[in-house]
Amino acid sequence: YNHPKKLIFALGLAVFPAGFSYMIFVYFLNFLETQGGLSLQDIFYMNTIAMMFMVAAIPLIGLLADKIGRKPLMLSSVIITVLICIPLFQLLMDYPLLALFIFVLLNAMYEACLAAEIAPLFPHNCRYTGVALTLNLSNGVVGGLAPMIAATLVYTTHIPVSPMFYVIGIGLITIFSF
Repeated sequence: YNHPKKLIFALGLAVFPAGFSYMIFVYFLNFLETQGGLSLQDIFYMNTIAMMFMVAAIPLIGLLADKIGRKPLMLSSVIITVLICIPLFQLLMDYPLLALFIFVLLNAMYEACLAAEIAPLFPHNCRYTGVALTLNLSNGVVGGLAPMIAATLVYTTHIPVSPMFYVIGIGLITIFSF
C-alpha cells in the first residue's frame, strides 16, 4: 500500500465510532440484561427503537454537516462523548432508553460524517481500497474487541463503569488524529 500515513490518519478518525458503536449496540445490551435486570424482549425493543432513531438522525445530521461542516460535528461528538460518557453510563441504569438515545445521537453525529471525511484523504485510484481498509480494520479490531474489552475491564476492576475508559481511550486517539 502506497499511502501508509493517510491510512494511519484515517484509522485514527475511524477508531472512535467503531468501538463506540459496538459498545452501544452490543455491550450495553448485555449490561442491561445482566446488571439492569431488563428482559431480553425489552432490550431488543429498546435496541430497535434506538437503531430506528439513528437511521432517521443520520440524514438530518448530514444536512447539518453540509451547512456547518463535518469536522465541527465530528469533533463535538467525540469531545462531548469523552466528557459525559461516565455519567451517561450511570444514567443507563435508571433511564436506559434516554441514555441509549443520547449515546446513539452522539454516535450518529460522528457516523453521519465519517465516510465523507475519509474518502477524500485517498487519491482516486485507491480511494475504495483506502476507505475499505480503514472502516473494516477499525470495525474488525477496535469494534469487534470492544465487548470483550468491556467485560474484561469490569471483571478485573470490579467497576461497572470501567468500559467507558475504553470509550475515553479511543475517543482521545480520535481527537488527537484531527
